[in-house]
Amino acid sequence: MAKGIKLFITHSLKRVLLCGFISYTLIVSVAYGYMAFNAVHQVENQVAQMRIEQVHHKLKHQMRGVNETDLAAAITAFNDAELPYYPGLSINLATDQKLDVRLSSLPLGMHDDVAALELHVFVTALPGIEQAIIYSYAEDNVSSVNQQERHFISKLVFIGLVIMLSGVLLAVLLSRRITNPLNKLALALLSPNNSTELPCSQRRDELGILSRNMAALLQRNEQFLIREQQFSRHCSHELRTPVAIIQNSLSVLKMPHCNVKLAQRSISRIEAATTEMASLINTFLLLGRTTDVSQTCAISLNLICEEIIEHLNHTLPQQVSNKTIELKGHVTIISQLSILKVLVTNVIRNAFTHSKNNIIIECLENKLIISNDIDDHGTDGGYGYGLEIISRMATSLSCDVTFDETHSEYRVCITFPPLSPEHK
Repeated sequence: MAKGIKLFITHSLKRVLLCGFISYTLIVSVAYGYMAFNAVHQVENQVAQMRIEQVHHKLKHQMRGVNETDLAAAITAFNDAELPYYPGLSINLATDQKLDVRLSSLPLGMHDDVAALELHVFVTALPGIEQAIIYSYAEDNVSSVNQQERHFISKLVFIGLVIMLSGVLLAVLLSRRITNPLNKLALALLSPNNSTELPCSQRRDELGILSRNMAALLQRNEQFLIREQQFSRHCSHELRTPVAIIQNSLSVLKMPHCNVKLAQRSISRIEAATTEMASLINTFLLLGRTTDVSQTCAISLNLICEEIIEHLNHTLPQQVSNKTIELKGHVTIISQLSILKVLVTNVIRNAFTHSKNNIIIECLENKLIISNDIDDHGTDGGYGYGLEIISRMATSLSCDVTFDETHSEYRVCITFPPLSPEHK
């Protein structure tokens, strides 16, 4: 009993389906039995009424011209002649003393199953005769339904059980067909080695849509996790240098014999390191976001380079002032401005930081080429990003970047996507 109740209150989809189908088939079975049993009785009632009406027409035809005093004898003669052909049917006058009082008191018309007598009764009157004529038809004498009622009910119960068991079997098969793929999908989602290809992804029904949407969600989560890991790794690596510079500069400022010139130099180093930290964090945050194509716009690459050079001339005057800069070409590209400025700024600043004298910036078609000679002794205060970060920024802009180095020159080439016809 407790298990049966639990079947109806469980939150399992499989049991809910079983419960629903069992209830449905039970209702169908009961309704089928009731309609079949009622249909048989309705058919028998119709047959009984048809027989009564057939006999009534014959009696009405033969009773023409019969007066009321001879009516009883005429009905007796009709009964002897015709009723043997209609077993179970009897015709009486309402004044007949042998007639059951429950029948003699009935009004005119057709009556079924009178007062538990299991009779079909038709009360009528012939034209010109006041006495009512009562036809009573006992269908038990000719019907096999009442005689074999138990057998008939047992057949209905058997058929109902077959329908119910078929419904249960169908419910089990259907519930397995629905829940098994869901269980596989749930196990695949819990698996630590889940991939973007989940079970049921090839199906064309709602389950296939769910599987594909879950796979897309897993892919987005995986990309988000990768970006978070890269953000942490890049920050922990790239922020070490400016933090170390700030710590060293603060140590210099705390020295008891720190003069004004040394203090100004330390403060400048702290300001430059702070600016660099802000730029690093902003860059990593930009890389951690999903690139939105709607944020792209037409950009003049040579104007961006001029703006960056002017900015570096103010922020890194010692590294820029003694270098020869040559800017060539005019190119317009379609890109995302924020990440593009960080990328180009980083590459140009690295060129200033590690260049000995000459820097050449070329804007050719859909390419930006930045080359510089190499300072063998290095330059103090360079905060160049790693090649991995530069490559990530280029990838986020759908660009290709190559790095070439010889014994005397370093060359970076960034290739942007070609312009579409409407932007040319």
